Amino acid sequence: MDLIPGRVVRFPVTKKVPHMGWNQVKMVGDSPLFDGLPDQSYFYFVHSYYCDPHLPVSIGVCDYGLKFTCAVQKGNLFGCQFHPEKSSRLGLQILMNFGELCSRQAASEPNG
Repeated sequence: MDLIPGRVVRFPVTKKVPHMGWNQVKMVGDSPLFDGLPDQSYFYFVHSYYCDPHLPVSIGVCDYGLKFTCAVQKGNLFGCQFHPEKSSRLGLQILMNFGELCSRQAASEPNG
């Protein structure tokens, strides 16, 4: 179900795979998911693949030997490559921002 058209790519063998540990996220554009967070914040990653979207949906990029999209937004669809639940205080802020977005969406729907 192509919610976000693109491809999924394995990291090159020139880097340690899986990409595991803390890395900085460069915020791209303005997304409510990152409200209250400073640019270049560190988040926790554990993954061997990254997404290469074919649409301009990137709201966060990371560098692991190559720059890759690590957070996307398309309308009210959000996704991140890193683990907010393992990313301490900053990850908790992302989860709270997401909860607030969901709450606003539910309140705006009929019978919400």
